[in-house]
Amino acid sequence: DVAAGGTHPSTKPGEKAHVSVAFVSDDRIASFKAEADVEPTVPAATGTFELGKFSLALLLPFYRDALAVDVQKGSLDLAAQFALGADGNVTMSQGVASVRELTLALPGNRNPLWRMPALAVGGIDVDLGARKVTLAEMQGRDVRLRVVRERDGTLELARIVKKTERTGAAHGEAGWSIRAKRVAFERSAIDIEDRVPEPSVKLALRNVSATITDWSNAPGARPGLALRTQVGEGGRLAFTGPFAIDPLSIAGRLDVSGLALVMARPYVEPHVNVVLTGGTLAAKGDLAVAVVENAPVRATWKGDAVVADVASLDRPTSSDLARWKSLALDGLDVATEPFRVAVNRIGVEDFYTRVIVYQDGSLNLTRLLT
Repeated sequence: DVAAGGTHPSTKPGEKAHVSVAFVSDDRIASFKAEADVEPTVPAATGTFELGKFSLALLLPFYRDALAVDVQKGSLDLAAQFALGADGNVTMSQGVASVRELTLALPGNRNPLWRMPALAVGGIDVDLGARKVTLAEMQGRDVRLRVVRERDGTLELARIVKKTERTGAAHGEAGWSIRAKRVAFERSAIDIEDRVPEPSVKLALRNVSATITDWSNAPGARPGLALRTQVGEGGRLAFTGPFAIDPLSIAGRLDVSGLALVMARPYVEPHVNVVLTGGTLAAKGDLAVAVVENAPVRATWKGDAVVADVASLDRPTSSDLARWKSLALDGLDVATEPFRVAVNRIGVEDFYTRVIVYQDGSLNLTRLLT
């Protein structure tokens, strides 16, 4: 059903013809229509177009230079103004788009990285000559995202954006600059897996509400993040501050409550002769974390923390080591590289510990660190 038409066609310089084109795909699902004022002698054109239910997989040639993804499922509706300049460059402005049933995976990986029932995007500007994309706002709901930290410390998610000389360094490819001024997700879920510790750590974030501002794939970009989520069964987490993906770093204000300590066992137990069997964490303060490839994670914390309902075992004897109802640490200052801990005040409620004197006269409490 291709339809094309035009009025006032002319080869006279300076005169414009009005042209319209419309068609549907052979399966009668996708549709396209456009109108433009055209100067044939330049050539140049300005107009509008609309895409309806276009398969994102079929649009691969338009984004494969910028994104390293397999689109397993998804359709696109897009309407925008466009302009073809006398220099041959094409620009798009004031675009509005919606994506339905989006499912993304990394090339060669069947396990989806990102599932999204609906995504709305507004304020889309594209400059093909400058290889630049700007998105004013992106909103999604019920998103499912997988975040994996590989054994070498790199983030699986970071591989979705191709690195180039302008956006990070891959030789022989043209660079695309991508910027999103505001990205917001509601009622979403994130499954996190950290494969660096043994055994690997898996964490489920539910009821995620997140807003990202000024995201960019430019080197050194540090977008802002405001995040609220449920962690595990009873934990709550809120964070506000900037972050970076490659390499991963984050810094800002953190507020957590009801966070189960047992999920931190793979990070802690290799360094201590203690087995955590219970406990929760609540904390408010400033957190900074930097993940550097082939180097230990650097982290700092300054704030207050309360560790409640803790139970632990002495690893060599498998007997009770310590338990308490509440341990309050006020003015806590911790760093990992080099390791240091300072605290202004410690308050303990219903504290119990078992002290063992070994045959050589030493105490079990002096052997807690491996």
